[in-house]
This record gives sequence, structure tokens and C-alpha cells, in this order.
Amino acid sequence: MAIPDEEVKMTAKIQRVISVMLVLLLVQTSLPSQSVLAHSRSVKKFVPSKFCSVDDLVIVLGHDEAAVRQTGKTYKTDWVQLFTLKNGKITRVQVYMDTL
Repeated sequence: MAIPDEEVKMTAKIQRVISVMLVLLLVQTSLPSQSVLAHSRSVKKFVPSKFCSVDDLVIVLGHDEAAVRQTGKTYKTDWVQLFTLKNGKITRVQVYMDTL
């Protein structure tokens, strides 16, 4: 049974976004100590849980947990990340987090 072309395209877009998310997470966790992100928080968990592709948009739902370096307090948040792709490249990233 052949996989429909639309499913193949959707899978390729989602795989591209996953690889970029992994690179961003690795970069964030290995940033020099003087960087703002590395200085302000330490990510404990980063869990993308659902992926959906519509046209040139990949929607990722997930949650993370991090510790604020200055206070040592941890926080958990749910988030949505929207990735716009054009010709197989990510052209825009939007992040929405539950801040309450």
C-alpha cells in the first residue's frame, strides 16, 4: 500500500521541525554562561507532545519545566510553537506559552 503524497509531505515537514527543535534545545543547553538564556534559567524537561501540519505550517504542542537560576524555583508551562516553512526551510517561528 502506497503512502499518499500529502502524508509524505506532512511527514517531511514535521521531521524538519523536529530536527530544528532538537538543535535549538542543544544550543540552548550548551550556551556560554554569559548568555541571557543560560544565565536566567536551566531547562529540566522539554517535551513536544503533538505535531500537526497544515499547508506550510507545522504546529507543535508541548510543555517544559525549567529552574530560574537566580531563585532556584522551578516552573512548568504548556506551550504551542508554530513553524512556517517555505521551500523546506523554516521562515518563521512563533511561540505561545501559558504564563499563569
